[in-house]
Amino acid sequence: MDELCWMTAIELRAEIQKRNVGIEELTRLYLKRIEKYDHALNTISEINESALKQARKLDSQKSERDSILFGLPLLIKDNIDVAGLHTTAGSIALADNQADTNAAVVENIINNGGIILGKTNMTEFANFTSQGMPNGYSSKGGIVKNAYDPNKDPGGSSTGSAVAVSAGFCSMAVGTDTSFSIVACATENGIAGLKPQFASLSSNGIIPISSTLDRPGALSKDLSDAILLYGGMSDKPLAPIQPIPVKELKIGINLYNREMVSDAQCQRYERLFDSLRREGAQFFEITQPYTPYQYSIMQ
Repeated sequence: MDELCWMTAIELRAEIQKRNVGIEELTRLYLKRIEKYDHALNTISEINESALKQARKLDSQKSERDSILFGLPLLIKDNIDVAGLHTTAGSIALADNQADTNAAVVENIINNGGIILGKTNMTEFANFTSQGMPNGYSSKGGIVKNAYDPNKDPGGSSTGSAVAVSAGFCSMAVGTDTSFSIVACATENGIAGLKPQFASLSSNGIIPISSTLDRPGALSKDLSDAILLYGGMSDKPLAPIQPIPVKELKIGINLYNREMVSDAQCQRYERLFDSLRREGAQFFEITQPYTPYQYSIMQ
């Protein structure tokens, strides 16, 4: 049944709706995979002991099974409150900080049928506590390893959530992003990441670097799943999303600091851009420089 671990959330939801896959069965599978493999990756900070109980309850539900996240187990970054679990932001200073209530996005996930498997390790306090602190390191959790190579950078601060998705511990996970903490983690671990527009999702119940820059977002196997989770975290239902033909895409490429991107990465981008151009996508160049105010705000 390991093939279930590699299915997208949308595929799993369809199988759950048809009752081809049991929710408790899927939850147990993820928990067993975490137990078997996470010792090498160190993605999990805490398991939700009531996850199986929640799964059994949803399995027994006869009606109202059409919630957008119905029966989908997922993981939450450890700077986001989940009632009954600890919110430590990776720091031993907050090791005893148990949440009494859910963060707004977690409450929405549960109300939309999602199951919280547990919390994920992260770069301590979202990676702005010292010079040169390794990505994925925290005083409470230790170091999170890259999903593909333990010697590679696991990316930004949402490391545990990203690696967990890449390793098949869940189909989707919640991260947060101040400056590349979702984007870099998705890039380094071969998955999709969605950093939403500011204030499109509530930040209540989240320990931030900056309340004006931080936002919760989705990490998943592909962009369709990321949009599904975004909808499940939102206070308002999303309107049905219509696919956009590739020939109607207009994509801006920021040239600022391009010299900092490796030749190998630039070549990967160009191969992707060329394939989109062949299908009619339009590209244009912009120059949006770094602003020093971001650093000041984060401090």
